[in-house]
Amino acid sequence: MNGSKGFKYHSKSPEEWKKYDEEKERKYKEYRRARRKSLTILTINLFIIILVAFGFYFFRRISPPTNEFTHFSDGLIIQIKMKNDELFPAEKIDAEVDVLNSLKKKRKFHIEDFEFKVIDPNGEIIYSFSHPDEVEAEIDPYGSILVFDLSREETVTPMKPGVYTIIARMIFNGKSVILKRKIKVKESFEVKLSFEKDFYFPGEILNLKVEIFNGSAKDRRIHIRDANLKINDVEYKLTPLEKDVEIQAGGTKLVKFSEKPSVPRKMGKNSLNLRMSFVVDGRIETVSRSSCFYVVNEDEIGDIADLRIMTDSMIYVQVGSPFGFSVYLVNDSNEDKFVMVEKFEMRINGGEEEKEEFNWVGERRAYVPANSKRIVFKTDDWKTLQFNKTGDHRVIIRMILKGGELSHEFIIKAVSP
Repeated sequence: MNGSKGFKYHSKSPEEWKKYDEEKERKYKEYRRARRKSLTILTINLFIIILVAFGFYFFRRISPPTNEFTHFSDGLIIQIKMKNDELFPAEKIDAEVDVLNSLKKKRKFHIEDFEFKVIDPNGEIIYSFSHPDEVEAEIDPYGSILVFDLSREETVTPMKPGVYTIIARMIFNGKSVILKRKIKVKESFEVKLSFEKDFYFPGEILNLKVEIFNGSAKDRRIHIRDANLKINDVEYKLTPLEKDVEIQAGGTKLVKFSEKPSVPRKMGKNSLNLRMSFVVDGRIETVSRSSCFYVVNEDEIGDIADLRIMTDSMIYVQVGSPFGFSVYLVNDSNEDKFVMVEKFEMRINGGEEEKEEFNWVGERRAYVPANSKRIVFKTDDWKTLQFNKTGDHRVIIRMILKGGELSHEFIIKAVSP
């Protein structure tokens, strides 16, 4: 055999292989360029997504509220706060202005030229308050301070249906602030259902409190036709002691029944439903109300860990001006607390001439939900507080509970008008 004589290429010639390799190299380079371009575009898109997500999160964290009754200023929030935006005629307006600190450091603020007004549906001013002098205060991290409480100044009760407007104006940290909040007043009848105790032990009498509220602008006479009570799966027919009752405009009538149901032995939350029908102005009204109550064993009472006392008192009050505050039990744990308050004491000391004391002894039950609070005492139920001289007034609150004792102290400054 002479060298390569007779050797044949069964696939491609060297020239064809060369062209094939060159074409393959060209396509590979194009693939790499396309891949780099795709990776670049993907990186840019990911960056945009991250930027948008961060911006959305950041915006949610710092963006000011958009409603008319809240103003945001450098981590401080000033707002008109209400328990309800809908009221019945003759029901008092419960509105207040407070400042909240949304930051984890103390903040100072000052307010001057403060005005507060309530305007009726016809544009008439039915209440007005002003305080032109400057007031300064400091708020704890994530804390709040009450600036104005309408219910402590005057009882304002709109009598006719319609939309009322609350306006608060002030200079807040050197800037003009105007807050507005609407209230809708409507006529209706309401059946209110409540319990005399926060929780019960098995076998006790269930102290059910049933009230009919006349949410209209005139006195009403009603006739109770029937009432039925359902506790879990057990039904009771209730007999009212008084079937024909008179209820004044904006008034409430307590309805008493002959039957006294016992507390079931089911532990924990128990359901309850009350159905009543009555005749008013010649027409039949039927209402149904549902609620729940708790049944616990006595040996479950006594865990007071993570409980503390808190108040909503103002830190500054004017000499000669009436004021008040509420005392709360706060539960900082993730579990519900069932508390037995055995004794409550409160002392206010502003010197020899201004001393106040209040206390009660006896069993009072308090259910305090997890991470929530429960009101224990309101000074307005005792008396209207008022300081007659300037200076610091120390408030000392002490509670004796089954399982231990809690106390709380703070200062109220009385300032000149």
